[in-house]
Amino acid sequence: MSDRQNKVALVTGASRGMGRAAAIALASAGAHVLVHYNSNGQAADAVVAEISDRGGSAQTVSADLGTPDGPFGLSAAVRRIANGKIDIFVSNAGICRPLSLENTTAEDFDEQFAVNVRAPFFLVQQLAPMMPPGGSIVLTSSLAARTTVGELSAYAASKGAISTLERFSISLHRSRRLRNSWRTPGASRGRGCDRWRSRGRGWYVRRPCAGGPSAWKKPARSG
Repeated sequence: MSDRQNKVALVTGASRGMGRAAAIALASAGAHVLVHYNSNGQAADAVVAEISDRGGSAQTVSADLGTPDGPFGLSAAVRRIANGKIDIFVSNAGICRPLSLENTTAEDFDEQFAVNVRAPFFLVQQLAPMMPPGGSIVLTSSLAARTTVGELSAYAASKGAISTLERFSISLHRSRRLRNSWRTPGASRGRGCDRWRSRGRGWYVRRPCAGGPSAWKKPARSG
């Protein structure tokens, strides 16, 4: 990772998993990192403490991205904290509900699309105007958007929407020289995937963030 000295970075869903890793990496490169969390303030504080112990700079910021006002409240907080300027936005927060197409309710669908699609859409809308030329927007899609993986129908659809949002963001922000990219990880350890595996449904990955279908295995049937 190149030098991020004197840059301000926001990482959503940064209290654990890939968001935590991104926050620590950005801080190690010199950025002041805003560690976003929804409900687990203790875990977010632990990320900030680890960054501080390593000589980096970070602070927590809280917002419920599942609500319509959440992205706008978070953007306003970033504006206040960073004096109206942000250099890096890593959209990592997400929800995975491992349900089949037949068993997905409207509430399940709306919950996942609220956090996985609506929140990053409006965060890009609100944060991009605060970015100088050379600013970076990183969205998180998923391998599930590109292949059929277990019972992740609504989640996969939401991540497919992120891939589309990225293409529009690239087109819109090219003239302002903002960098746009997206990550497409495989399954990683987290509450959603742990529940999915413990219920013995569909497919699971034998390595976190595996790079392709060859890493996927079908669980053995019990009984």
